[in-house]
Amino acid sequence: MKKIYSFIVMFFVFSIVFSQGYEVTYQQKISLGGITTESEFQLLLDVTSSKSVYFELNKSVFHENEDEFIATDNNVVPFVEKDYSKKEIVYNQPIINRIVVVKDDLPLQKWKILDEVKIIKSLKCKKATTTFRGRSYSVWFTESIPTIGGPWKFDGLPGLILEVTSNDGVFKIETTKIEKKKKTKKIELKYDATSLISWNEYCEKYKKVIIRIRKSLKAENEQDTDYEFNIDLVEDIGL
Repeated sequence: MKKIYSFIVMFFVFSIVFSQGYEVTYQQKISLGGITTESEFQLLLDVTSSKSVYFELNKSVFHENEDEFIATDNNVVPFVEKDYSKKEIVYNQPIINRIVVVKDDLPLQKWKILDEVKIIKSLKCKKATTTFRGRSYSVWFTESIPTIGGPWKFDGLPGLILEVTSNDGVFKIETTKIEKKKKTKKIELKYDATSLISWNEYCEKYKKVIIRIRKSLKAENEQDTDYEFNIDLVEDIGL
């Protein structure tokens, strides 16, 4: 019998306007705790305003057990918004069953550019490596397109990032389509700017939730038994 679980994480309102730039489609894959999530994302690069938005188009989630499928709420739209003129990045981030919006400074990574070269979508790409929040990554970026940027939280290289892979195989992003647009969609995100928190505040909030869950599990069961509640995350939050 097929089991179905639903996650309601967050929703936000967006509107569509138009400006000159690029639309890049990526396939994002995350494998954690026996569950593999495959999602299609689009990166909208607005050349005029020096901004970009990375947002999810759809999602499929599969468990190692083929009889188990996990459905996600259609109103959930993960996003990463970057403002290059202000060197700021804003993104929504889950804490178990709720979402907060985090604000960081760009860039988040320090890169080492290597001499290796390969072709992606007929474009010459260079390799770069970094360590970011507990994982080591290799990326491929191109200088053949006159813009900078990248998927998710990756940025800070002299070109457009087309491929990202964590060395442990947990996280991977690959470009599937690149389009230059005279009129490209621009998403205007609607969130409460006064409620933005820092990454350090996010980590502390997450850890407090985990501590409460562990205490609750111990209170509901045998007091002399230690109960562990652990969660697999792409980013290290210091648990």
